[in-house]
Amino acid sequence: MLSVDNLNIWLMLIIIGHTSAISYNKPKFCPNASWYPNATTFANLSVIGPDPRDIFINTNNTIYVTSVAANRILVWSEGNTIPIKNISGNISNPIGLFVTIAGEIYVDSDNQTGRIDKWTLNSIIGIPIMYTCTKCYGIFIDMNNNLYCSMYNVHQIVTKSLDVVSNALTIVAGTGTAGSTSSMLYGPCGIYVNTNFDLYVADSYNNRIQLFQSGQLNAITVAGTGSLNTTITLDTPIGIVLDADNYLFIVDQDNHRIVGSGSDGFRCLVGCSGSGGSAANQLNYPRRLSFDSYGNMFVTDCSNDRIQKFALLTNLCSETITSTLMNIKTTITTQSSNIIQIPSTKNHGTFFICLDVSYNRPKFNAFPSWNPNGIIFANNSTIGALTMGIFVNTDNTVYVANRANNEILIWFNNSIGPTQTIQGTFSIPRSIFVTTNGDIYIDNGQSNGQVDKWTLNALVSDPAMYVSASCYGLFVDINDTLYCSMYDLHQIIAQSLHSMSNKTIVVAGTGCSGTTSNMLSGPCGIYVNTNFDLYVADYHNNRIQLFQSEQLNGITVAGAGSLNTTITLNGPTGIVLDADNYLFIVEYLNNRIVGSGPNGFRCLVGCFEPYGSASNQLLSPYALSFDSYGNMFVTDYGNNRIQKFTFLNNTLDPSYNQPKFCQNASWNPDAITFASNNTVGSSPWGIFVNTNNTIYVADRANNEVHIWFNNSIGPTQTIQSDSSQPNSVFVTHNGDIYIDNGAFNHRVDKWILNENTSVPVMYVNVSCFDLFVDTTDTLYCSIASLHQVVKRWLNDNSSILTITAGNGTAGNTSYMLNLPCGIYVNTNFDLYVADYYNNRIQLFQSGEINGITVVGAESLTTTITLNGPTGIVLDADNYLFIVDFNYNRIVGSGSNGFRCLVGCSGSGGSASNQLLNPATLRFDSYGNMFVTDYGNSRIQKFILSTNSCGEYINETISTVDPTTTQTQKEHITSTEYITTSNVLTTNQTCFIPRITLIPGVSTLSSPIQFRRSQDFYIISLIELNCTNSLSMITQWTITNCTSICLQQIQLDSTIMTTLSELYIPRNTLAYGIYELKLTVTMTKVPSFTSSSSVYIQITSSGITANLIEYGTSMITRGKQQNLEFDPGSYSIDYDNNVFNASNWIYKYYCRIYGLYMFPNLQGSLLSIDDMRNDPLNPSCLLNRTGWQFSNSIESSLTILSDSLQSNETYQFMVYMTNRRNSSLQATGYVLVKVEDTYPQMILISCIISTLCVPNLEFQFVNPTTQVALFSVCSENCTTIQNITWNVYHGEINSSSNFTKWILFNQTNFYQNIWFFGTNTSNFTATNQLFLLNPQLHLWRFEVTYTFISETSVSSLNFIINQPPCNGSCSITPLNGITTSLFDISCPDWFDEDGIRDYAVYAWTNDLTEQIIVAYSAVPTFQVRLPSGDNQTSLLHLIVYIRDTLNCIAEFNLSSVNVIPDLVGITNLINNIQNLSSGITTNPIVQLLASENQNVVAQLIISLSQELNKMNNDNIDKAISNGIPVTSISISSFGYQISPGLSTPINKSALIEYNTELNKQANARDYLITFITNLAITTLDSIKLQASSLAQFTKATNQLTRTTLTLAADRCYQLTIALYLKRTRIPYEDVQTAATQLIQCAANLLSAVNGPLQQRTTILNLDSLRATTFPSDYDTDLESEWSNLNLFADGNDFSWETIEKGRNIYYQSQLANQIAIQMNDLVSLLTSTLNIHLNIEQSILINTSQVLMSLKTKTVEIFSNKYIQQIENAQIQFPENLNLNYTKNSKISIRVKFSILCFK
Repeated sequence: MLSVDNLNIWLMLIIIGHTSAISYNKPKFCPNASWYPNATTFANLSVIGPDPRDIFINTNNTIYVTSVAANRILVWSEGNTIPIKNISGNISNPIGLFVTIAGEIYVDSDNQTGRIDKWTLNSIIGIPIMYTCTKCYGIFIDMNNNLYCSMYNVHQIVTKSLDVVSNALTIVAGTGTAGSTSSMLYGPCGIYVNTNFDLYVADSYNNRIQLFQSGQLNAITVAGTGSLNTTITLDTPIGIVLDADNYLFIVDQDNHRIVGSGSDGFRCLVGCSGSGGSAANQLNYPRRLSFDSYGNMFVTDCSNDRIQKFALLTNLCSETITSTLMNIKTTITTQSSNIIQIPSTKNHGTFFICLDVSYNRPKFNAFPSWNPNGIIFANNSTIGALTMGIFVNTDNTVYVANRANNEILIWFNNSIGPTQTIQGTFSIPRSIFVTTNGDIYIDNGQSNGQVDKWTLNALVSDPAMYVSASCYGLFVDINDTLYCSMYDLHQIIAQSLHSMSNKTIVVAGTGCSGTTSNMLSGPCGIYVNTNFDLYVADYHNNRIQLFQSEQLNGITVAGAGSLNTTITLNGPTGIVLDADNYLFIVEYLNNRIVGSGPNGFRCLVGCFEPYGSASNQLLSPYALSFDSYGNMFVTDYGNNRIQKFTFLNNTLDPSYNQPKFCQNASWNPDAITFASNNTVGSSPWGIFVNTNNTIYVADRANNEVHIWFNNSIGPTQTIQSDSSQPNSVFVTHNGDIYIDNGAFNHRVDKWILNENTSVPVMYVNVSCFDLFVDTTDTLYCSIASLHQVVKRWLNDNSSILTITAGNGTAGNTSYMLNLPCGIYVNTNFDLYVADYYNNRIQLFQSGEINGITVVGAESLTTTITLNGPTGIVLDADNYLFIVDFNYNRIVGSGSNGFRCLVGCSGSGGSASNQLLNPATLRFDSYGNMFVTDYGNSRIQKFILSTNSCGEYINETISTVDPTTTQTQKEHITSTEYITTSNVLTTNQTCFIPRITLIPGVSTLSSPIQFRRSQDFYIISLIELNCTNSLSMITQWTITNCTSICLQQIQLDSTIMTTLSELYIPRNTLAYGIYELKLTVTMTKVPSFTSSSSVYIQITSSGITANLIEYGTSMITRGKQQNLEFDPGSYSIDYDNNVFNASNWIYKYYCRIYGLYMFPNLQGSLLSIDDMRNDPLNPSCLLNRTGWQFSNSIESSLTILSDSLQSNETYQFMVYMTNRRNSSLQATGYVLVKVEDTYPQMILISCIISTLCVPNLEFQFVNPTTQVALFSVCSENCTTIQNITWNVYHGEINSSSNFTKWILFNQTNFYQNIWFFGTNTSNFTATNQLFLLNPQLHLWRFEVTYTFISETSVSSLNFIINQPPCNGSCSITPLNGITTSLFDISCPDWFDEDGIRDYAVYAWTNDLTEQIIVAYSAVPTFQVRLPSGDNQTSLLHLIVYIRDTLNCIAEFNLSSVNVIPDLVGITNLINNIQNLSSGITTNPIVQLLASENQNVVAQLIISLSQELNKMNNDNIDKAISNGIPVTSISISSFGYQISPGLSTPINKSALIEYNTELNKQANARDYLITFITNLAITTLDSIKLQASSLAQFTKATNQLTRTTLTLAADRCYQLTIALYLKRTRIPYEDVQTAATQLIQCAANLLSAVNGPLQQRTTILNLDSLRATTFPSDYDTDLESEWSNLNLFADGNDFSWETIEKGRNIYYQSQLANQIAIQMNDLVSLLTSTLNIHLNIEQSILINTSQVLMSLKTKTVEIFSNKYIQQIENAQIQFPENLNLNYTKNSKISIRVKFSILCFK
């Protein structure tokens, strides 16, 4: 039985839909409050600059000031006199300012156009939020998230909801004309909105303060001229704030003072000298006022260029307030502002562009190559002189513009000569382009000023575009827009080929030659990709400019001024892109073609000096075009010819084997002799095994190469060459054999397999100890005696060698080598060298001349000792395998470091398990190892014996191998990934981290697509293996991509880039393709860095077309009333804050609903303004001209009165087409019922609009969530008599295309069960309506407003969104421990909207106690599960599969048996307790350090559950030994206490209890940091972290002050994140997260108060930290630690007393801090929940530490009534309770029972 004495009961009245937390201070002043008349100057001219205007101080006492002249916002944190932040950039003369509780800064930003921007404290650019066309002299955000702007110059106050994606502004005060009537304003400045939504305005030129009560346009003068009661005389009042009792404080500008009201009326407060001035007691034209939380007054003293602080002097009240209920003065009439909408992906009306192109975009590998010797495709006799333009289409038809003869030459079907010649009227054509339908566009600008279009068989051309100069480049994009590059005018112009106008638009260049980002100088070739990004060859600027779609500022992506080093260009004239968007550039003045790829830029053809007319030379080339085979056609302008360069290769897969080994891979130590001295001669060195397992051995003794095909026993073929003592051999994928012939013949030879001759391919001075050919056909030679590695590309004619490593002198520095032998080049073109005499492996990263020692002597981390390494190969995971010549062995690396693999006996020899000076090594495809055993003159084959990557179950065993432990294998989607529990005992202590990104399967040409309005995240799995430290630095970079990814973008401050997970909030990235790269660096070993990238594309979300506000489905209108449709104002652009009406074309249609279809002729719809008739479907309008457009763009339509027939229902439709892209379209509908009366316009929408997604005539609704609706009367609503809601279900009549609606007759029966608010403006239907009527798919919610003389009816129609289907889920294995990995696979789920994610919930016995344990964006993933039931170990699991519209399908997984990993937990606790260096090798710690929130949260939940059980066992044991329960624990609800023995306290038992207590407390103190480092991203992220914290903080006696602080901060951060999402997430999810967060708050309050009430003991860590000398003890003389008076007990200053006092002092301080924080947390959660609750709706949160009830009521039921909240608990309200509300006002009651600690 729970005693009330042990409970703290909280009772609050909360207004539905509003937060009780505000961002500004409202101090409570007593009637005698006064301020020091002499102010201190907080900031002067040198700090803030001239003309400070507005000031805002938040509840944390952070101060924000706008400086008009300095164009900036300055920010001070509490206690600082120097600003911590200076916000500037794109801010012009800022005046108004407001800051929200979330720290978002709203500021008047634009002096010319009028705009409010939103900034966050750390952002570098503001986001436009409201466009006002004039400056905002005052800004305010009310508790319903409405933004207000005071428009001084327009004499109005306007507002818009920040929760609605709309640009519509609502006028809430002022007529727009200066005046002094109650409805008018004259120069309004400061504004203030109270919690009743009453608006106060400082009406400056009318010398008054106006109060506009909520919803009223006529004001009451409450101060100044014309007030009903004598108040005070004002002269240009300019600022207004209210205190906690709603008394006014006014900035009286021209009287140079601040005045205030109180219970005794108005009085002057400061600046009361009677004149303006600069003295400390004077002000000079003050502008704004703000209070800090202490009541101090800060004033912007504008003309003195300073901020003055007037300190609160007296504030002593003679009366004590005993009740706070009467101070609550807020009301609400609607929840209508809680509206945010997201787009539908079902039949949305948005169409996608066909991406067929007429030109070729071949797909090349990383290093494609072309024959350097071009073929003359056409010469001067065919094409004439100085040819520039060429085009090759996808059929490989070649078109050339013949400038000399004014012709178009055409080659069809690989013909040798031109097949067709077109002779036209064009003159000196410089460029040509051909579209997919064969239309030819040719430059005719020089003489005729136009671009001509020729159809293939036409005799004449048509002008397609009129231009002012020649087009040096032409292009037609996929939207049929024609572009012309005007070299002489330094511009690119464009015109739609579908336009009936000749008007062109400038898309790049200003018309003046220049080098800035918006200028060009002699633009030539152009290219437009499928994203409509424009590339320009900017000739005189020697650069390639990228103008992203609709941008006039270019980005330099190649050449002079590029952000990243690319390539030096000289006169670029041509530009094309390949399939992966890599650039290929024609360099006119460098006489070459260059191209980019994943490894940067390089020369492709024309790469030899000097220029000329040889086949491998070019002279002033101009343009380039590819055919479908990748062959390159170049107009060689200076040589008067077309050159064709043949594409050579595109399949450069490695020719050697790279097996994938598991960490337990081993080889049979006894080798088979594959070939002996009789076959391979004495001292063989070089061997090669290709991917077909053909074996090649260089026979040094006999100057031969032996070849074994098809597992033959003896050589199948022997090549007898003129080579001398060949040391090495390499074979490429096409079978070419490269053989060392350097010893005496000084070359490397290439043999073609079936030919008897060789050709020299490289000339060297001495022998190559190893050869390697990389995937670009580059040949490498390791010249041991010259201490160098050299290379040359095999596809050119140059014999010049490039030194890749070594300087030619023996040495051991990073750039030197000493007898290099084996070499290996990976696919990143990094070179590994076996540096023999230096006893090391050197890594030369691509392009670097300084090597990194990765193995052996002087490596950065201890690895393994080598003695004369001669061979090096890498496996599939890039682990190293090394031939250790002098140690007679083969060693290899893996996830556990290095180990000996074969030849491990310790000495050289000839036995089968021995080697003698092995030289080289190769693998076959099975992983078998072939070694040239140089000293034994044989080839040894070591068979791979074990390579099993199976999963291991962690078991308790009696004997453990000290060098190894068991491991676990993780499968991450399609990537196999190894996570190691413990490190194998070797010399290596640290390894490069390994990264896997999810989702991660993407390329630049095939990125993962996300809509701009969609939140998304990228998860990383980071494998750490470093015994020194697991500390790492994670950094994300986001790079904008075109053909390559070059420009790192500036990010919105809401994107956190330093966590392991990247979360991209909606609408933060612009359209385009991006590379998201994560780089992980080991803190202690900075050279150990890994990176991984994913490519994403941000696409358009489309729009929703709304004819009327909110997209209401059906309205009622009178026959004699005008009917107005305004899609230009009411449509929604989900990707932008405002909808730009001018971007769209509008067509309006109408039909008589239920009787006729839309009028049409021959299938083409007839719009309302089309006077033609359809004989079968009559027009809606009785008067065919009874309509008018309200503006020139026709974005608003009015149907005039008497144009519609009464007692009919009409369906109106708007069809909208984007002006720039006609393939983007949207359709909106509304039904209008016409009556003879004068009904008012009633609008309906969803409170949580993301759950009601428009779909043509309907809204989608998810059957698993409740529907909460609001209605608004938008006209004259003063005479409302009654409101009634009705529910209908529908049937579609397909023959006449209308829906029949049937009344759902059980509404009354389910009143306050399924349905809430049936007689109010807000209505809620719970998900039970849909779940229990699954056969019904169409629903209508109709509201009827009854007025005195008329009735208005409106409705919103819904269609059930179908959940994901056709899939299943499975889990393996079915048994495990809490550290085991369980594979969950959910294949084949389908939803036409797309699957968003998968979430796993677990429970043991009670389904209602299920908690989230994992979520994933991919269908196959792994989890670690908490333990099952205490008796059965059974754990139940369910998977929620969610589509992109939040509709959920449930799938019950097989139950699994999970037992705790007691050994692992015990080891972890011991490692933490002992602070052992081995903590970094603890497998649990390694996983926690990954910062993956799924991994971390799963482990924390499991660890917490087991620690909680241990804690309970420890408590029970202590109680049984006579220790009082009240001295060691705080019991939870329902906890059964074991009866203690009536015996004296057993001191040894108490010591044992405290020992275990502190061990576990230390573990929690260590573990908490892993939770608090996680990213807070999605709703699932919030729920998962909240669940882990609720479990983690459950043992309230084990939480140190550090743990409490960190946990409280994280719970509060999660609550704020949930609060910010409150208008976009389902009620059911809010309830789940809130339950866990309330539990966390209750746990923390109990834990922090426990020691103060002597219910729990002070923990050892807290005592240690409290009594440890601080580092600044000798210098900080004012530190609390040094003030012993704080800790003494009266005159008792003994060390024991001081030590105890310190703990009590610090605990008390923390208790106060957490109490405030948790109170705010509960308030925020209450506000978040209240949005979802209607009248009579309630929520009960019942956990082990807290019971909380939240219920919504109307005011009228309170007086003299009992309210039953929880079971038998009742609340009685006094009979005379007066809340100043109307009887139907909504009030929320919160009752909270929580366990606190009392003595």
